[in-house]
Amino acid sequence: MTGKALSLVRGMARGIFPVQVESDGLVSALRDLATKANFVREGSVQFHASEDIRVADSQVALHLYRIAQEAMSNAARHANSSRIVLSIAQNGPELTLTISDDGEGFTADTNASEGIGLRTMRYRAQLIGANITIRSGPERGTIVECVLNLPSAEPAGVLASHLP
Repeated sequence: MTGKALSLVRGMARGIFPVQVESDGLVSALRDLATKANFVREGSVQFHASEDIRVADSQVALHLYRIAQEAMSNAARHANSSRIVLSIAQNGPELTLTISDDGEGFTADTNASEGIGLRTMRYRAQLIGANITIRSGPERGTIVECVLNLPSAEPAGVLASHLP
């Protein structure tokens, strides 16, 4: 009984702060996010990442996680997508988080009336010094791409006062 209670408390804590304090916590948390999404619809989310990605600032990692979480939620709720691809890659100091889906996409008019989810993703990206683009795919679907230069985005303590 104690073991079950401890497991429940740990699960709730991961929901509040899903990115581990360790520098490789973001990749683990994103992998877990994709795994959980696949429990709902098997095979609907593909995850790609190299294991050597390190984000030292846990607040930066948390904002990136929440951006991915919101983009995946939007794809599942609004885009009628059957497949979502979540990927994270690093090229030198540049970290790129990409969430793409095969859903309906959107038109320029649709993008003009952004909901709170899209505004929140943009705000989170701004907080960490990242550039985020949200565009419709070449034939259909949506692509959310968040690009972050890690050295300039991780000054100590800058993000500590902001809510996750």
